[in-house]
Amino acid sequence: MTRFQKIICAAVLLPMSVIAADKAGNDIFTKIKVTPRFVDAPAFRESSVAVSGTVSFINSWLLLEVEYYPDTYARAKNAWIDDVTMKMRVLISSPIRASEKNKSIDSDKKTAATKKVTPPADSRDQITVLFDGETMFQTIARDNKKHIATMFIPPQLLDRHLYKNTLTGKLTTRDISVEVTFVNSAGAVIGEHFYGSKTDGDTKKEFERLDSIKNLIRLPGSVLPRSETPWGLIQPDKFDLIKQRAAKQ
Repeated sequence: MTRFQKIICAAVLLPMSVIAADKAGNDIFTKIKVTPRFVDAPAFRESSVAVSGTVSFINSWLLLEVEYYPDTYARAKNAWIDDVTMKMRVLISSPIRASEKNKSIDSDKKTAATKKVTPPADSRDQITVLFDGETMFQTIARDNKKHIATMFIPPQLLDRHLYKNTLTGKLTTRDISVEVTFVNSAGAVIGEHFYGSKTDGDTKKEFERLDSIKNLIRLPGSVLPRSETPWGLIQPDKFDLIKQRAAKQ
């Protein structure tokens, strides 16, 4: 085989080698870091005929910034990985509002009267909401450089389900636990990270024991990809390309 033929064979076989290596589920995405913060939506210039809204919210948008480094593939100088999904789950707890608590107490009293049991007092003190969502990327360069991705929880959902018994009534980042998982097209985990006030190990156990959390509310699809928020058209060249979700029939 000539040197030219060897080069052609290597060019053809290399992408298959990259895919095979990815299916093994190695940690391709490393040095993952999550930074949550509350931000106001970007202000766009409005026309003079635009109708201004009158609704205001206690909380701002919850921005969840994820920093990650896709490692280089040893045998390729220009390797890419397609169809990576970043899955995110967010746990936030708060006291139950007085109105909701009274409803719960009344309901439990009726149940107790019917079944002749005593309702547990501590189960009404706190509510925990599980937000989740995902972003699928069309393709990501494996360049071992810092990449940034962002996902968001709208203020309407935060105000609707959570309550902070403070002067401002606003949530803080200390109330938040986050699980971020990168999955390749074969379904293998290629990167994982946890954020919270506890250690990574304790935060991971918190997500593993969701079934044991009392008063848990699950909100599937509530963590939005950047492309489905007001930030979708801001500096698109600074972020990896998001694959648009297919419209539901």
